Amino acid sequence: MVTQTAGGRPLRGVLWLGKRLLLADATFLLVAGGMSFLLELLGHFANIGPFARMFYGSSYTIGFVEAHGLAVLTALLLYRASASNQRHFWHLYAAGVHVLLGSANVLFWGDVLHFGFPLILVVTTIVHGLFVLAQGTCFVLHRQTFAA
Repeated sequence: MVTQTAGGRPLRGVLWLGKRLLLADATFLLVAGGMSFLLELLGHFANIGPFARMFYGSSYTIGFVEAHGLAVLTALLLYRASASNQRHFWHLYAAGVHVLLGSANVLFWGDVLHFGFPLILVVTTIVHGLFVLAQGTCFVLHRQTFAA
């Protein structure tokens, strides 16, 4: 456990916050991305589930499956990163992932709404934005704390 201070800030608090944030982020990406990934595949190939009417036999499914599959892989990276002593890079990486995912939702808002589930789209886009802010803040705090 780190108990020193750098620049008057306790290192333990920054480390604790950063680790918990990476774990929360990984859990969100794993649950949201994993469920979407599974439901998209079921809808596309078996014509079952809430996404069946949108994705059954549709070539559009590939983009959704890729995005949500990469979210699951990113979750695994963030779980691993939470145990690392070099977390500052991973905060920046996670923020970048959420910028990509959230901005894609916003840029293609009308197209994605065409597929239905507007509440899910709104909630996930807001969560992506919150993770951008939180991960960016942790990145800056981590750099300031360890640079002092």
